[in-house]
Amino acid sequence: MEVFDDLSEKQVQDIHEIGFGGLLDCRISQRMNSRLVSWLVKSFDIGSFMFTIGSGKEFVVTEADVHDVFLLPWVVGSDVVETEWVRNTKKETEKNKGQLLMIEWKRNFVVGATGNINLNKVRDEIKAEREGGEQFKRLFVLFIVSHVLAPTSNRTTSMNLVLALEDVGNIKKVNWCGYVLKKLGQAVERFKRNTENSFVGGCILLLQILYFQRLMFKGVQISKEFEFRCNQTKGKRRNQGWRIWERTSR
Repeated sequence: MEVFDDLSEKQVQDIHEIGFGGLLDCRISQRMNSRLVSWLVKSFDIGSFMFTIGSGKEFVVTEADVHDVFLLPWVVGSDVVETEWVRNTKKETEKNKGQLLMIEWKRNFVVGATGNINLNKVRDEIKAEREGGEQFKRLFVLFIVSHVLAPTSNRTTSMNLVLALEDVGNIKKVNWCGYVLKKLGQAVERFKRNTENSFVGGCILLLQILYFQRLMFKGVQISKEFEFRCNQTKGKRRNQGWRIWERTSR
């Protein structure tokens, strides 16, 4: 992923400090095969989180699976705090710290109160923060969640996270695995309700990885060593969307 390229040593150190360092050992390509995505969504039950990947082959997707794949902070019982934008009186708004933070973020990115912050702008800010620091940590989590872990449909940021990111020391102390799984379930539910919607949302990447991890692909069981490498040789079939995840070392 482009945002991982050319990170300074201090930026890498900061990402590890907030518990998201496991993502740096991966290379993510989100080229999606539409037929595979459609099948994955149909095979995922939003009530039980049961993932059926073949006749008699099914398993429940859990927070442990999210942790196993992305190595995110997994603190059971400490949920990620979300803030929803509410049109309210000024007095009530002032009492809502999360809403005030939303206003501040939007002001800093020069967007209106009802506007959204484009992910490209966040990416550019991340690259500019070469010395790392608290704002860099917030920006990184906001970007990686909005782009990979709980993608939005219009390439904008998930502003409901701003309160959860305010205390950067607390970022690694909450259950990001639970958050990713919850958002996946919500996204699949919305997609199944609205058949005209072409965008699924949520971390479909997780389902893709779990599918390739646990099943034989073209009759060959993917070994633990290459469980995230979904094409046989470098460069092959990339345009078809099969290369989705690769672990490196960093």
